[in-house]
Amino acid sequence: MENAFDAVAQQYDDEFSFSAVGKAQRASVWRHLNAILPSKKLRVLEMNCGTGVDASKFINLGHSILLTDASKEMIATATKKLEKEGLTNFSTCIWNLKDTFPLATTNFELIFSNFGGWNCLSKDELSQLAIQCEKLLSSQGKIVAVVMGRKCLWEKWYFRIKHKPTEQKRRLLTTPSKARLDKFTTVDTWYYAPEEIKQVFSGFTVTKIKPIGFFIPPSYLNPFFGNKLFLLKILTVLDKLFSFSKLSNYADHFLIVLEKKNN
Repeated sequence: MENAFDAVAQQYDDEFSFSAVGKAQRASVWRHLNAILPSKKLRVLEMNCGTGVDASKFINLGHSILLTDASKEMIATATKKLEKEGLTNFSTCIWNLKDTFPLATTNFELIFSNFGGWNCLSKDELSQLAIQCEKLLSSQGKIVAVVMGRKCLWEKWYFRIKHKPTEQKRRLLTTPSKARLDKFTTVDTWYYAPEEIKQVFSGFTVTKIKPIGFFIPPSYLNPFFGNKLFLLKILTVLDKLFSFSKLSNYADHFLIVLEKKNN
């Protein structure tokens, strides 16, 4: 069955990963990740791996990684990219997060999900994923997820200026919104506050929550900010200086770290 992200796999890097805004947001994620990652090498399970940009970083740091994605085209693109870089310490698996994990492999030391992969799941589906994560992780394992929150100020004011009240309020809905991937493709999207993630993942302890993109704008504003790099640089510095947990739900995304409880 074709996945919605199959249609955008080929242009995903140009439109997001390597865009000025996309690179700024990813750098913010990795600033927090680098402070979290231990010196020892980890067995990493990456959910919604996309085109393998984060996987490349993990492998170059010496970690081994299993890349998973619901899109076979994303997996193919990631594999081609990593092989072109001469990287070998990875394996791949097609996995829709709504389904049971298809492999017998467990004892991962880190589960990583970047840029809203969890937002493709309803709350019930996310609850089932939380149960699976407990089984997939080692006793000292942790999850780092980057999730789209409910009260993004950029989005609120942008769509107010554009006189689009439906889009302005879409993150507050408990029903799915249709997020546009390209001109012809949409995907059902749910938004979550940090407290909702904490409640769903009750078998874990939350050790860190940080805003990703409080000052850095959402990626759909790259056409404006992409050629205003000095302004974007200022916003990036402000994002770093005002990286307060209480701002997390007002950013485009938030990063949450969940450590497995050992009962």
